[in-house]
Parts: sequence; C-alpha cells; structure tokens
Amino acid sequence: MDHAIVFFTSSKTADIVSLSAITGARTINSTVKVRWNRKSYTAKIVLIATKSRCEEKIADVGEDGKLVERFFTVGESTTISESDVLSQRGDEILARENSDRTNADNRELVEQIRLMRLATVGAFRDLDKRMDRMEYRQERQIAALQAEIRELKEQLSCRSAEGEIDNSIFPQDRLEAILSLKHGSLTKFALAVEQEMFEDNPTELLKNVEDRIYSAKKIDYLRKAVFKYFTVSKSSEKSVADGEKCSER
Repeated sequence: MDHAIVFFTSSKTADIVSLSAITGARTINSTVKVRWNRKSYTAKIVLIATKSRCEEKIADVGEDGKLVERFFTVGESTTISESDVLSQRGDEILARENSDRTNADNRELVEQIRLMRLATVGAFRDLDKRMDRMEYRQERQIAALQAEIRELKEQLSCRSAEGEIDNSIFPQDRLEAILSLKHGSLTKFALAVEQEMFEDNPTELLKNVEDRIYSAKKIDYLRKAVFKYFTVSKSSEKSVADGEKCSER
C-alpha cells in the first residue's frame, strides 16, 4: 500500500497521492500536509491502499470527505448488469475529470498569482530607478543654479566695490547739492565738482587730465561720481573727464 486517497479541505476535492508526498501521521482520518506542485496543502486521509484500489474507490468519496461504503442485502442479487457497470464507470470517470479540472484550475490560479507578484515587483523596481534618475537630474540642476547664483553675487560684489565713492575726498552732501543746482547736466555737474575739489591747487586745472599725476585719486572720484548719477555709454566713458555731455540717469 503505497498510495492514499486524500480530501483537500480548502477545495473540497479528493485526489490520489503517493504516501511519500504526505507529511504527518499516515492513518485514515488523519489531517496531514500534502505536497502538490512544490506547495503544501491541508488534507484528510480517506483511504490507504494500492494505486489501483485507490482509483477504484475515489469515486465513492463524498462531499464531506468520507468514503461511502456499498453493501448488499441478503437475498439481493450480487450480479451487476453491464449497464450498471458502465454507468458506475462513467460516474467515476466524470468525477475524476471534475477533480482534475478543479485541480488544474487551482494550479492555473496559483500560477497567475505568482506571475502577478513578479510583475508587481518588477514595476516597483522600475519606478525606483526612474525616481533615482529624476532625483539625480534635480540635484545637478540645483547645483548648477547655486553656482550661477554665487557667480552673480560675486559679479555684483565686484561692481559694488568698483562703484564705491570715497567721501573723504569730497563731502557727500556737497556733491548732492551741486547735482541739484546743475539740473541734471553732466557737464555742468562735473565742472562744478572739479573746481571745488581743486580750490587748494588751481594749477592742476590747467593741466590735461592725463598729466594730473598727483591728483589721480580726485580724478577717479570725479569719474565715479559721474557714473553714479548719470548714464554714460561705453563710447563716452573716456571723454567724461573732458566734460562731454551724456544722457541723464
């Protein structure tokens, strides 16, 4: 006796399995674990016999998992007609086909679930990769923007330093007073500031700008003052010290 009829409690179906596939007490009515397609299922042992005997009796397993015994009364003919035999065999074949079909459906369902799990895991992995790539691109963009901001700050800092006016050379309030008196005229403004700056050394006014070696700081101050209050084109920057007119700021 190397086979058994087992009744699966979850699917309510019976099947024939080898005793080696059973884990647990191999006795009738014992609840055991049966290996099927690399998985274990809970089942009850209905009959332990040879494979051929199990094939004969599997059709007698009821929906409750019990084996239905067939008895004959005294005086009842034990002769079974050929039609009854064929009918019984047909019922057995039909029951076996139904059982096989149910088991096949269960196996197909298990396989579909397995494939769905694999597809889900793969989708999450792809999503993680895409998110990593997006995060990397965003980090690079942020780093580039930060570099541009630092560069702009440095440029603004340099321009601010270049445009600073040393008020120790000429009073700021006097500079603004001259600006208001000259009504926005660059030439008049520059000449008025120049004359006051060189009151203590009027001979410097007789020299060309490039020859005023000892008053270079004053000339630089005048240039920055003009650039601060007036818009001067690139082509006119060189001639600002000579008093040429430019557009008002």
